[in-house]
Order: sequence, then C-alpha cells, then structure tokens
Amino acid sequence: MRVRVYVPPFADSSSLDPDGSVTLPEGSTLDDLLRILKVPFRRGAACLCMVNCQKTTVDRRLADADVISFFSLLSGG
Repeated sequence: MRVRVYVPPFADSSSLDPDGSVTLPEGSTLDDLLRILKVPFRRGAACLCMVNCQKTTVDRRLADADVISFFSLLSGG
C-alpha cells in the first residue's frame, strides 16, 4: 500500500520516495506512519494531522492512495 505524505518540518522525510510517497504494509495505522517518520509526540502530532482532508486519530487504518497532511501552527506572509 502506498500513501502520499506532506511531511511537516519536524519529521524525518528520508523514508519517502522522490514523489513524496511511502510504502506501508496492509493494515498500517496513522501511528505506524508517524513512527516511520520519527514524529515526536505522536499522539499530539495526530491532532495536527489529516487523512484525505479529514481530521483523524492515530489508530486510523490507512488505505492505498490516502493523502496525509499536517496543519501548520505558524504561518506568515
């Protein structure tokens, strides 16, 4: 299963393919992905995370072609 990830600046993107995707075993959860990305404070980070533009929890099972993105706490202009 492949999912597309828009990696936050506090995560490790070294496990992503050049197109920004990561391959996960079937049945993987958001928590599994956050662990692979070495996201600190995974439960808290999940509050900033969306799957397919919907808020979710760390125990959500991911599906092929899901898109995972993160809210930015800071923005500027």
